[in-house]
Amino acid sequence: MGKKLIWLIIIVLISVSGTSQTVLLEQHVDSDTTKENYGPNLKHYLFTALGSNFAAGKSSAVGLPIRYGSAGEITWGVKYKNRLNNTFSWGLGINYTAQYFPLEQDSSKTYPNNILHDKERFTFNNLGGDLFARINFNKRRGNVIGTYVDLGGYIDWVFLTKHYTKDKSPSGSISKSIEVTQTGITTVNSFNYGTTAKFGYKSIAFVAKYRWSDMFISQHNIPEFPRFMFGIELGTIK
Repeated sequence: MGKKLIWLIIIVLISVSGTSQTVLLEQHVDSDTTKENYGPNLKHYLFTALGSNFAAGKSSAVGLPIRYGSAGEITWGVKYKNRLNNTFSWGLGINYTAQYFPLEQDSSKTYPNNILHDKERFTFNNLGGDLFARINFNKRRGNVIGTYVDLGGYIDWVFLTKHYTKDKSPSGSISKSIEVTQTGITTVNSFNYGTTAKFGYKSIAFVAKYRWSDMFISQHNIPEFPRFMFGIELGTIK
């Protein structure tokens, strides 16, 4: 009876020991397993974007002729994208935009005056935000950004405005040129807003923007700069 009891105790201890090890192993695996949710094609993603756009379309009236090909904007922003499913996402961003509009010096110029200069330029420094909805086209792309279309809108706060002119100095002057920069232009609206559309693949996107708001206060009857912008955006995305 003594040997049978001893063997019974040994069998019970082995069984209990084996059961305990199994439970501990399962608990350890469960505690270390987490669902990945951050990445280019996962639930959350944060990236930066740098863009360069050119002004297109005619001004609203004669009097403010720009130099097409030289007028445009440079933008830099931080973007957040939230994946809803394999097809749809949404996102928002915070952006800095520097817009520049060199003026043609000809007889059609009436604003800010009809004086012709060697160089003349308006610049606008903006801080703003944008909101977009994204449609993804690559069903099986893995954890990367594939082909997509973004449709959205933006609003900008114009915090610094400048009007710059440059002319050759008259003979006998101590300098080669006279440069004048005026800041805080009072005829400019404080906010601009518009719509955007992007067609992108991975880190590059073609951008189209349309400004719905007027850049200048309407009561001054100043011609508007072109409302369209077209360009390219590069993002730090995979």
